Amino acid sequence: MKDPTSGNLDRIQIIKGWTQNGQSFEKIFDVAWAGDRKPAKWTGWVPAIKSTVDLEKATYTNDEGSPELKMAWTDPEFNPSLHAFYYARVLEIPTPRWTLIQAVKAGVPPPDMVPLTGQERAWSSQIWYTPTVEARKNAPAGMTVADVKSKGASQLGDAQLKALIVGKAFWVRNNVTDDTFSVSYTADGDSILWHIGKYTILPSYVGNPMLNGYQGATTPYKIEGGN
Repeated sequence: MKDPTSGNLDRIQIIKGWTQNGQSFEKIFDVAWAGDRKPAKWTGWVPAIKSTVDLEKATYTNDEGSPELKMAWTDPEFNPSLHAFYYARVLEIPTPRWTLIQAVKAGVPPPDMVPLTGQERAWSSQIWYTPTVEARKNAPAGMTVADVKSKGASQLGDAQLKALIVGKAFWVRNNVTDDTFSVSYTADGDSILWHIGKYTILPSYVGNPMLNGYQGATTPYKIEGGN
């Protein structure tokens, strides 16, 4: 239920975190929301709710949103063999940010380097899931270095790596998330990452894949010791 002195509710979300093959992940699920908005077909994300904020007066109305939201939710991607945590997060509709309120009261233009509205939120404590010993035993094993070597693979030296990647671009895939990327290694020592897949939730050697993958940000690289 909404705070009786604040804005209506926009949505309820479940934030899930888990580990798999030594890597950490997070994902946000929209589970209940106000109005008749429909999740996007490819991403599943619910569109932003309409703002009622009057930027000239620093006021808002509760014409949008809902005073109460509720939902029973089951993780559609639950894997009993993986450690995980969950917590709920509730977002209000947009309301005037304090920077806008103070500017209007003072009769001066609001600052243009910070948001003029915000969405107040509340969140629950985490629920931690620990798999049983039996569930861990039944989990499929990830690929190891020994597995790769057993198939005839061997480590490349510095000269071989430089001949393979410097000045070239190629596609790579994350075997855990199935995300795909295009990575270019320039002759000047910069790597450029472009995100091709649907989701990116994994930190990696290229920095923040979600941000850098969409912006095409560069990252310095160095080949030394066969790495």
